[in-house]
Amino acid sequence: MSKYPRKSAIAIKRAKEALQESIEHLQLAAKAAEIGTYTYDFTSGKRYWSPELLAHWGFPDEEPEYLASGNKIFDIIHEEDRESVMSALDAADDPNKNGMVDVEFRIKRSDGSIRWLQAHGRNYFSGKGKNRKPYKSYGAMVDITKLKLAEENLGKLNRTLKALSDCSQSMIHASSESAYLNDICRIIVDDCGYRLVWIGIADNDIKKSVYPVAYAGFNDGYIRDLNITWDDSERGRGPTGTAIRTGKPYICRDMHTDPNFLPWRKEAIKRGYTASMVVPLIFESRPIGALTIYSNEASPFDNEEEVKLFTELANNTAFGINTIRLKLKDKLAEGILKRDKETLDRIVQERTLELLAAHNELDKAKRRKARGNRCSRTSQPAWGDTFGVGEH
Repeated sequence: MSKYPRKSAIAIKRAKEALQESIEHLQLAAKAAEIGTYTYDFTSGKRYWSPELLAHWGFPDEEPEYLASGNKIFDIIHEEDRESVMSALDAADDPNKNGMVDVEFRIKRSDGSIRWLQAHGRNYFSGKGKNRKPYKSYGAMVDITKLKLAEENLGKLNRTLKALSDCSQSMIHASSESAYLNDICRIIVDDCGYRLVWIGIADNDIKKSVYPVAYAGFNDGYIRDLNITWDDSERGRGPTGTAIRTGKPYICRDMHTDPNFLPWRKEAIKRGYTASMVVPLIFESRPIGALTIYSNEASPFDNEEEVKLFTELANNTAFGINTIRLKLKDKLAEGILKRDKETLDRIVQERTLELLAAHNELDKAKRRKARGNRCSRTSQPAWGDTFGVGEH
């Protein structure tokens, strides 16, 4: 027997061992990187998901019901992303294309959590022309939720920074307190995309009322019926009243469950509000009102940096309110001074005219008296006649 077949067998064995070793290395690397892998056989309909991929989707180690049906898997994909995933898979199945799959999408796991996944894969084809069809699919998925949250938070911070800058510019050009505060609300809605923003001023009346003075966004009569206070009562223990009373931000993460939001829950939910953040307007260590921001997203105010930026924006707004009020006082003072000066000038002018008139009358009286005296001297007898002294 030839020795070459034996050598071939040894080579094949070594190649298999090397291949198995490479597979194990790849599996270890995938596990370390939390990369989930999958395969799909178009002929048999069988699919394989690695333990890492099952974990990404929130499945136990085996989930035959879902793995047996692609349609049920699609039920877990976020409804807003199903179309893009389907388009990516259809493109990969197209025999005229390269079979590559590259798509990002969200899934809603059985525990209610939302996860972002990034899928990379490729379909392999057999046949030619009209008979060219995919027969095998290999791919991998990575959980990119942390990356997406980081991108989302960064985007939020950038939008909030823009709002902070725009609000500062508004303070410089403000013509009145009302126009300034409405501009603040509009900027936050436009730059940050929140559902509703309103500003309330705290009054020191008996009820300790909070009066809404500006708003922007979707309102539909909601603000009109708020009836908020900042005392220690049911309507004063809500987010806005608590923020004013304590001087600290209040975050209502879920209006459906926060007990302090109960008085306004029904009307808020009716308008699509889900969460809120309230930041007190503080000037010289004293709360003078509050900036209230409503969202229609779940838990939108979990970024501490964003809360800090809105706190800075609220402090700037309080400073702006005080600055505008001081300008108004100065303007009123200038108006009063101007009015008093005009009044004084008018009085001086009137008195001057009166004095001139009196002086003229006195002058006339003196002249009349002088003429009278001259006439009197002309009609009287001479000096000598008066005393009987004259020519004889």
